[in-house]
Amino acid sequence: MLSFNIVIYFLHLDGHRVTVVESLAVYWANRYSNIVTGAGGIYNCPETFEFPLERDQSYANVDLDEALGVGAPPYDIIAGPVISNPTRLDFSAALREGVTVTLRMTGAMDTSSDCSFQLILIDNQAPNIICPGNRELHTSSSDIEVFWPPAVARDNVGLRSINPITYSHINGVRLPVSPDPVIITATAYDTSDNAATCDFRILVGEQGDNDNLIMIDCPVDEIVTFPLDVGTSHSTIDLDIQGRDASGQTVPVYRTEGPTDVILPGVVEYSERFRDGQRFTFVAEDPVTRMSSTCSFVVKLVDDESPTIKCPDNVEVRTTQDMTSVTWPPATAIDNLAAPSNITISYRPENGANLEATDPPKISVITAEARDLFDNAAQCQFIVALQKVAADCSSFPSLPDASATCLTTSSGQAQCYVSCDLGFRYVMTSNLFVCEIGTNGDAYWNPSPNEAMCAEPQYGERLSKSVTIRFIVPDVVCLKDDDELAMIVRNFIVPQLITESLCEYRTARACQDQYIVPYCGGKPGIKKRRRRRQSGETLLDVDIEVSSEVNNNTNVLQVINLQQDVNTLVLMIEDYVMENQLMIQIDDEEHLSRTDWSIMSSSFAWKCPQGWKVTDVGCVPCPQGSYQDTDGNICEFCPRNTYQEQPQQTSCLECTGENTIEREGTFFASGCYSVTSSSGGQGTSFAGLTAIFVIFCIILCLALLFIIVVGIIYCCMRNKITHRFASSTRKRSTSKLHYLNEAFESDNDTMPGPDMRYENNSGTARRNVSRQFSRSSLSTQYGYSQSDPDDLALMNSNFSFGARDEDGGLVMRPVDGSGRSEHGSPDGGESTSSPGPPEEGGGGTSQPPTNQGERRDEKVLDESTGEYLWPAPPSPPSPPPPPAQREGETVLDDNGPTTRL
Repeated sequence: MLSFNIVIYFLHLDGHRVTVVESLAVYWANRYSNIVTGAGGIYNCPETFEFPLERDQSYANVDLDEALGVGAPPYDIIAGPVISNPTRLDFSAALREGVTVTLRMTGAMDTSSDCSFQLILIDNQAPNIICPGNRELHTSSSDIEVFWPPAVARDNVGLRSINPITYSHINGVRLPVSPDPVIITATAYDTSDNAATCDFRILVGEQGDNDNLIMIDCPVDEIVTFPLDVGTSHSTIDLDIQGRDASGQTVPVYRTEGPTDVILPGVVEYSERFRDGQRFTFVAEDPVTRMSSTCSFVVKLVDDESPTIKCPDNVEVRTTQDMTSVTWPPATAIDNLAAPSNITISYRPENGANLEATDPPKISVITAEARDLFDNAAQCQFIVALQKVAADCSSFPSLPDASATCLTTSSGQAQCYVSCDLGFRYVMTSNLFVCEIGTNGDAYWNPSPNEAMCAEPQYGERLSKSVTIRFIVPDVVCLKDDDELAMIVRNFIVPQLITESLCEYRTARACQDQYIVPYCGGKPGIKKRRRRRQSGETLLDVDIEVSSEVNNNTNVLQVINLQQDVNTLVLMIEDYVMENQLMIQIDDEEHLSRTDWSIMSSSFAWKCPQGWKVTDVGCVPCPQGSYQDTDGNICEFCPRNTYQEQPQQTSCLECTGENTIEREGTFFASGCYSVTSSSGGQGTSFAGLTAIFVIFCIILCLALLFIIVVGIIYCCMRNKITHRFASSTRKRSTSKLHYLNEAFESDNDTMPGPDMRYENNSGTARRNVSRQFSRSSLSTQYGYSQSDPDDLALMNSNFSFGARDEDGGLVMRPVDGSGRSEHGSPDGGESTSSPGPPEEGGGGTSQPPTNQGERRDEKVLDESTGEYLWPAPPSPPSPPPPPAQREGETVLDDNGPTTRL
């Protein structure tokens, strides 16, 4: 038989009394009739809570759970300092006077009442004070002015700012000569007026010899200024105060005025007291004669180092207005006096100022200036480019199951807020949509509006509720691996639940491994009273989840029944734990669950599939253009440069290559576009045309440079070209000297004389009688090939050119002066050889020449130079001809080489 169990907690505030009433109205009569018993109680809300400071510390450990005591209902802090029990609160003037803390105490049915009290931290610890040692002085007069080093005091929260240490006698008082010492009492006060005292004695006697004079090294100027060391917040002060007597012997020096935490000489940290100047007073005193001398001066620390400032990146803004307010990220600055509060940053023009927008963009230079406490300044600059565009966002799209409220800001920017219709839940985190203008000049709503942003909640995979059980365990337990600790806890808790039939009730289940989760150190977010733990102990909270599975066919009535099943099993587990306790064993040590605090049961929650957001009434899917942040149980828009085409996803996809997306919440890959695309707007097109023009100019310049270089090379080569006679095959001429014969014939007809040189229009050629030619000259001027064996054999022959024979052929003589010669007829006939000069016969057929030198043995004289042209002077010996000779071309015999041309 079904029945209903209703548990109601009522809280009401009567003065400072909070009453908690719990009643049981209806329960199942046939099963577990004693699960919940009626209970009630009255809790008194105190007016104040006082916590003393820890010994020699400036803080107090505040534990509200312990202070509230047993029986306090669950609560949340809604006003006052944040406290997570126990909390270490630092002492302050406000906490010394008292701070109001308000607790909201709640019951099971969300009934609540507030409890307010004063939280006070008490400092009842006196300072620690140390007096200077006893002193004995001598004087020749009836009294003497007496000085002593200052007493030293320390306190856990600090000494009071005015007269922290007082003396029963003024330092510098005149004391008379007396056999009895004078007792000086020093008293130190802290900020809470706790006092501590100490005593020392001064004896003044007669002096027998006062001839010694005391001197002290004191700065010449009364005010001494020291700059801070570069890049630091301190200064190195080299003042070394020394005292000596008339004989030059060192005498003790002690300080009577000045901060005791500063040692001179030494490194002094900057503080505000040194900005205006801190006075120091030193006294040098002879311990025998008690003669003394005083030195007093003021020390100032100054900072002459400028801060370091860094400006934000340049800002680009597009707007449809002529003037618009522009804000930019703040500049950052650091200084050797490190506190950021010591630096003031200003802008010209000011951040948020109205700037002019034009097309092309109006460039405004922003100057940021940082100044430190000493008015040292540093500046940096950045640019704000403000472009006016004609584009504007169209009206906000109409979305199903939603409505939008739109407005225009003072800068002309359109903004819309989306809200869902009754029965629907807004899926995304932010419901603000802003009209922005992209780099291509187009306007768009950012994030991209989505038709599925408002969704009707659906039932999740299961409906659950958790029971939290607390254990106190050693700290070392938290060093174990999470999986290992979870297995240990489950292995001990599950069998106990099974034994007591607490693993299931109708559709509710509680003993699955994944439903039992330990939290070492305490479950986050729980603010429940707990007993004070010993050192080395920590909390171990164990969540036992009770849930019922839900399918697609589940209706509203069935969900109500599932909630009843879950709630019943939760109450059964709570009842057993409070009466019998659960036990776990870790490292051979048993630990029982705590019964001195209320078992916490969570409210009903839905377990949703991956990619779904959990709401109080069910699950809603993350739409296209978004992803589920599983850690925060939220749906977020895909950030810029990403997209998501599918719903219920846990991540977004990035644009490939150089493609980009300017807006958030894009749900198609087509939203990615190339930043270099020519269709991207005026800015992109202009950039593309500029690139093309630059490339064209570079190519044109290279082409002109190539033409100039080729022209220069052509001109240089043309001036060096030497005319060569054309060569033909060996069939037409047995030797390339055939062309030389033709050249000499033409030369003899036009240019008589012993010089035997000629010129033509194709170039200049020189021919000198008895001239020896090298291989390169024969090859270059006459067309001989150094790769042709025949031509190579001829060039290797050591000949000189002489006069022509009777057939008109050119005669070649060996350079050694032998009478043999080789010649070729002009018509290319067989060559003839002569063993000697022509006048001796020998079968020679050549005729005497018709010009100077009628006979071969005559000497030919060049009258213009006075030198003999024939015979040629001997030449240096040449290398021997190659050993291999072709038949019919060159013959080597005993008389020398003979070649017939």
